[in-house]
Amino acid sequence: MAARIGYMITRIGIPPFVLAHMGLQAWGIWSTAFLLVQYLGISNSGLSQIYIKYIAEYDAKEDYQKANVLLSTGLSFTVPLCTTLFTMLVVFWPLVARFVNLPAEHAQDGKEAFLIVFGVFLSSLSLQAFEDLLSGMQEIVVVQWFWVISYIIETSLIILFIEMGRGIRGLAEAYLARMSVYLILCIVYDYRKFKWLHISPRLFSKKALRNVLHFGGIVQIQSFLATLLDSPERILGVRLLGMEAAGLFDLSKKFPSNSSTVTTSFFSAFLPAASNLHAHTTGEVRTRAIRDLYLRGARQANIVASYFCSLMAMLPSAILGVWLGKKVMTGAMTPAQFRDAVILFTVFNVTIQIHMLTGPGTSILRGIGRIYQEFWYAIPNIVFMVFTLAGAHLITHSWSILSIGYAVSLSTVFAAAVFLYRAHRVLHVSNLSYIRQVLIPGYVPYFVAACFSMPVTALVAHYSRIAGVGILLVTGVLYTLCFAVVMYKLVLDDNERAKWRTILQRGLSFLPKRSSQST
Repeated sequence: MAARIGYMITRIGIPPFVLAHMGLQAWGIWSTAFLLVQYLGISNSGLSQIYIKYIAEYDAKEDYQKANVLLSTGLSFTVPLCTTLFTMLVVFWPLVARFVNLPAEHAQDGKEAFLIVFGVFLSSLSLQAFEDLLSGMQEIVVVQWFWVISYIIETSLIILFIEMGRGIRGLAEAYLARMSVYLILCIVYDYRKFKWLHISPRLFSKKALRNVLHFGGIVQIQSFLATLLDSPERILGVRLLGMEAAGLFDLSKKFPSNSSTVTTSFFSAFLPAASNLHAHTTGEVRTRAIRDLYLRGARQANIVASYFCSLMAMLPSAILGVWLGKKVMTGAMTPAQFRDAVILFTVFNVTIQIHMLTGPGTSILRGIGRIYQEFWYAIPNIVFMVFTLAGAHLITHSWSILSIGYAVSLSTVFAAAVFLYRAHRVLHVSNLSYIRQVLIPGYVPYFVAACFSMPVTALVAHYSRIAGVGILLVTGVLYTLCFAVVMYKLVLDDNERAKWRTILQRGLSFLPKRSSQST
């Protein structure tokens, strides 16, 4: 969680700096490059889930020869696949440029940035087995340390390259440095930590490949649908409203989407934990253990998500105003665009918290091998989106940023409800227990955040940007204290209170102690 909070801070700090130097259109190009990269990422996402799931099981059984066979087979599959994908991108680049409506004035630097990002991303995907090995062996803290080092390097280089006038190319070069450092650290640590690790093309196995194609193929389809549903507003914005709409959607979603990475830190632990439990236990003991993991994990994840989303949803104009600054708001966007961004900022915060509710279920169901259940989220989401988009267009008689944002968010809420109902049936979870233990605690913080909404918004509007930063920092501290008191007194049970007291005591133990002198 700490690593992801740091990442969130860097991702939030980058856009205003880049916008002030490059403008909204250039930022739209950069965000679109990563949007397309997400679709390339699905080429390996199914295999990544296989690595984590089966390595966790092999570790439980201490069958490391099978782990080597799986890793060798996966690498033999992904390296040629990613090479083919990059070749296709180069060959069909003119079609890609037309699809994303790449402006003529950014034709050359946009192409170079796209190709660098795609090449780096595909290279990392082809060797992702080394990262997933760490996750499967539950070395999650190590993965986070490597991630922190790499994104700090990237952030520093972004500032340097933009100041040097490298523009979009500089952003791509910083991304190249980040992924190179991260991958090298993972590979070196793997070979030093796991003495049993041996990867060779000679270990390629047809049986392992069949597992890859079956389990991985299903997850692959689900990943494609999840990627499609992760940013449909940006796709529609590019096609229907232009590159600036894509940039505006990205800015509106930047805070909530980055805060959600803190919540997903739970999900990265659910899959290997569920796989390990599933391999170790049987019968009713297994059912109770997995149900308990789900309820406890979903409860904690929702509380963490609400900590961020509730405050941001209640202070949209204050946060965006201070974040972007007057230079960006007057030079890079119009007042109407800023107003739309404020509205979408609130809507996306609430929607992303609801979306996060499905994370524990999808991770645990994959961990126990129930991979088909995730379709109960993706397919209803697509169906609902068709109807909500059609309804939005019917009401407004045109496409707009707000109508697209409302339609996409509403379909997510409907689909989440369908999936949760289905997941609870499979995991033998009472819906009433879920509402009491998970849902209600996650929405208590909105009442706390609402107390700060009007006074803080009014204060920020009357002071400079620097003063606004101070006001928001003080607000964050006060909100955190109120949040902690309300949750501790009204929401947490006795076991959770005892756990948090233990955590607090451990934290205080690191503080220097005053030494007493006898007289």
